[in-house]
Amino acid sequence: MAEAVTKSWDEPGLEESGDDCETDSSSVPSTISSPSLALTNLVQKKSTKLVVWKYFGFVQDENGQPTELDTPKCKICLQTVKAKCGNTSNLFTHLRTFHPKENKKLSKSSGQLSIQESIQQTKKYHFSRLAIPCLYEDTRHNLESKLASSSTKCIVLFLSTSDLWSSHTSDPFLVYTIHYIDSNWTMQTRCLKALYLPQDHTGENIEEALGLILEDWKLSSQKQVAITTDNGSNIKLVCNLLH
Repeated sequence: MAEAVTKSWDEPGLEESGDDCETDSSSVPSTISSPSLALTNLVQKKSTKLVVWKYFGFVQDENGQPTELDTPKCKICLQTVKAKCGNTSNLFTHLRTFHPKENKKLSKSSGQLSIQESIQQTKKYHFSRLAIPCLYEDTRHNLESKLASSSTKCIVLFLSTSDLWSSHTSDPFLVYTIHYIDSNWTMQTRCLKALYLPQDHTGENIEEALGLILEDWKLSSQKQVAITTDNGSNIKLVCNLLH
């Protein structure tokens, strides 16, 4: 009798026609009349900790060994789902599409977060505390190496641009960018610093801040051939102090 039930759900109308569960939902039953019959005819996947496999199994041969390992069957509706090389993407898709109640139970039992929950949990700290600082350190290291190699090849002169601006929260910053020609006679532009500058923007304070930036990057102000800024009196004073 178990064999008769299995074949009844294996009719052509219930077979998958695509790679990703491309089956008309109306043709897939949400339950079977006797779930125990399905369990009897399907062999559980061995050596796996993925809980999704509790809902899927393999057709067994006459010796009770699993067959058709790339096409397990759903234990709920006996629908065949492609899972090549043990890939579980289609299994999750099948549960989510045709058996939402079981999929919800699966998510709760495995502690699996939704995509939105995962993004919310990840973006809080990952980018600000890990991704961006690591990217900055890598970029800085590469630039320091290029500037050092440029110095050994006598490309030691540079010009710069600088400006003061405020963020949307009214925090003041001093931005400093250098421009130089590399050994291939190609113009290069690199922003070295966006420095938080809460003190008064006097010429002396700005000159001290620029000096710290140059020192941090091991650059000499005497090799700065020009600086482009706005026409503020404080910036003009900085240019005179630097030269």
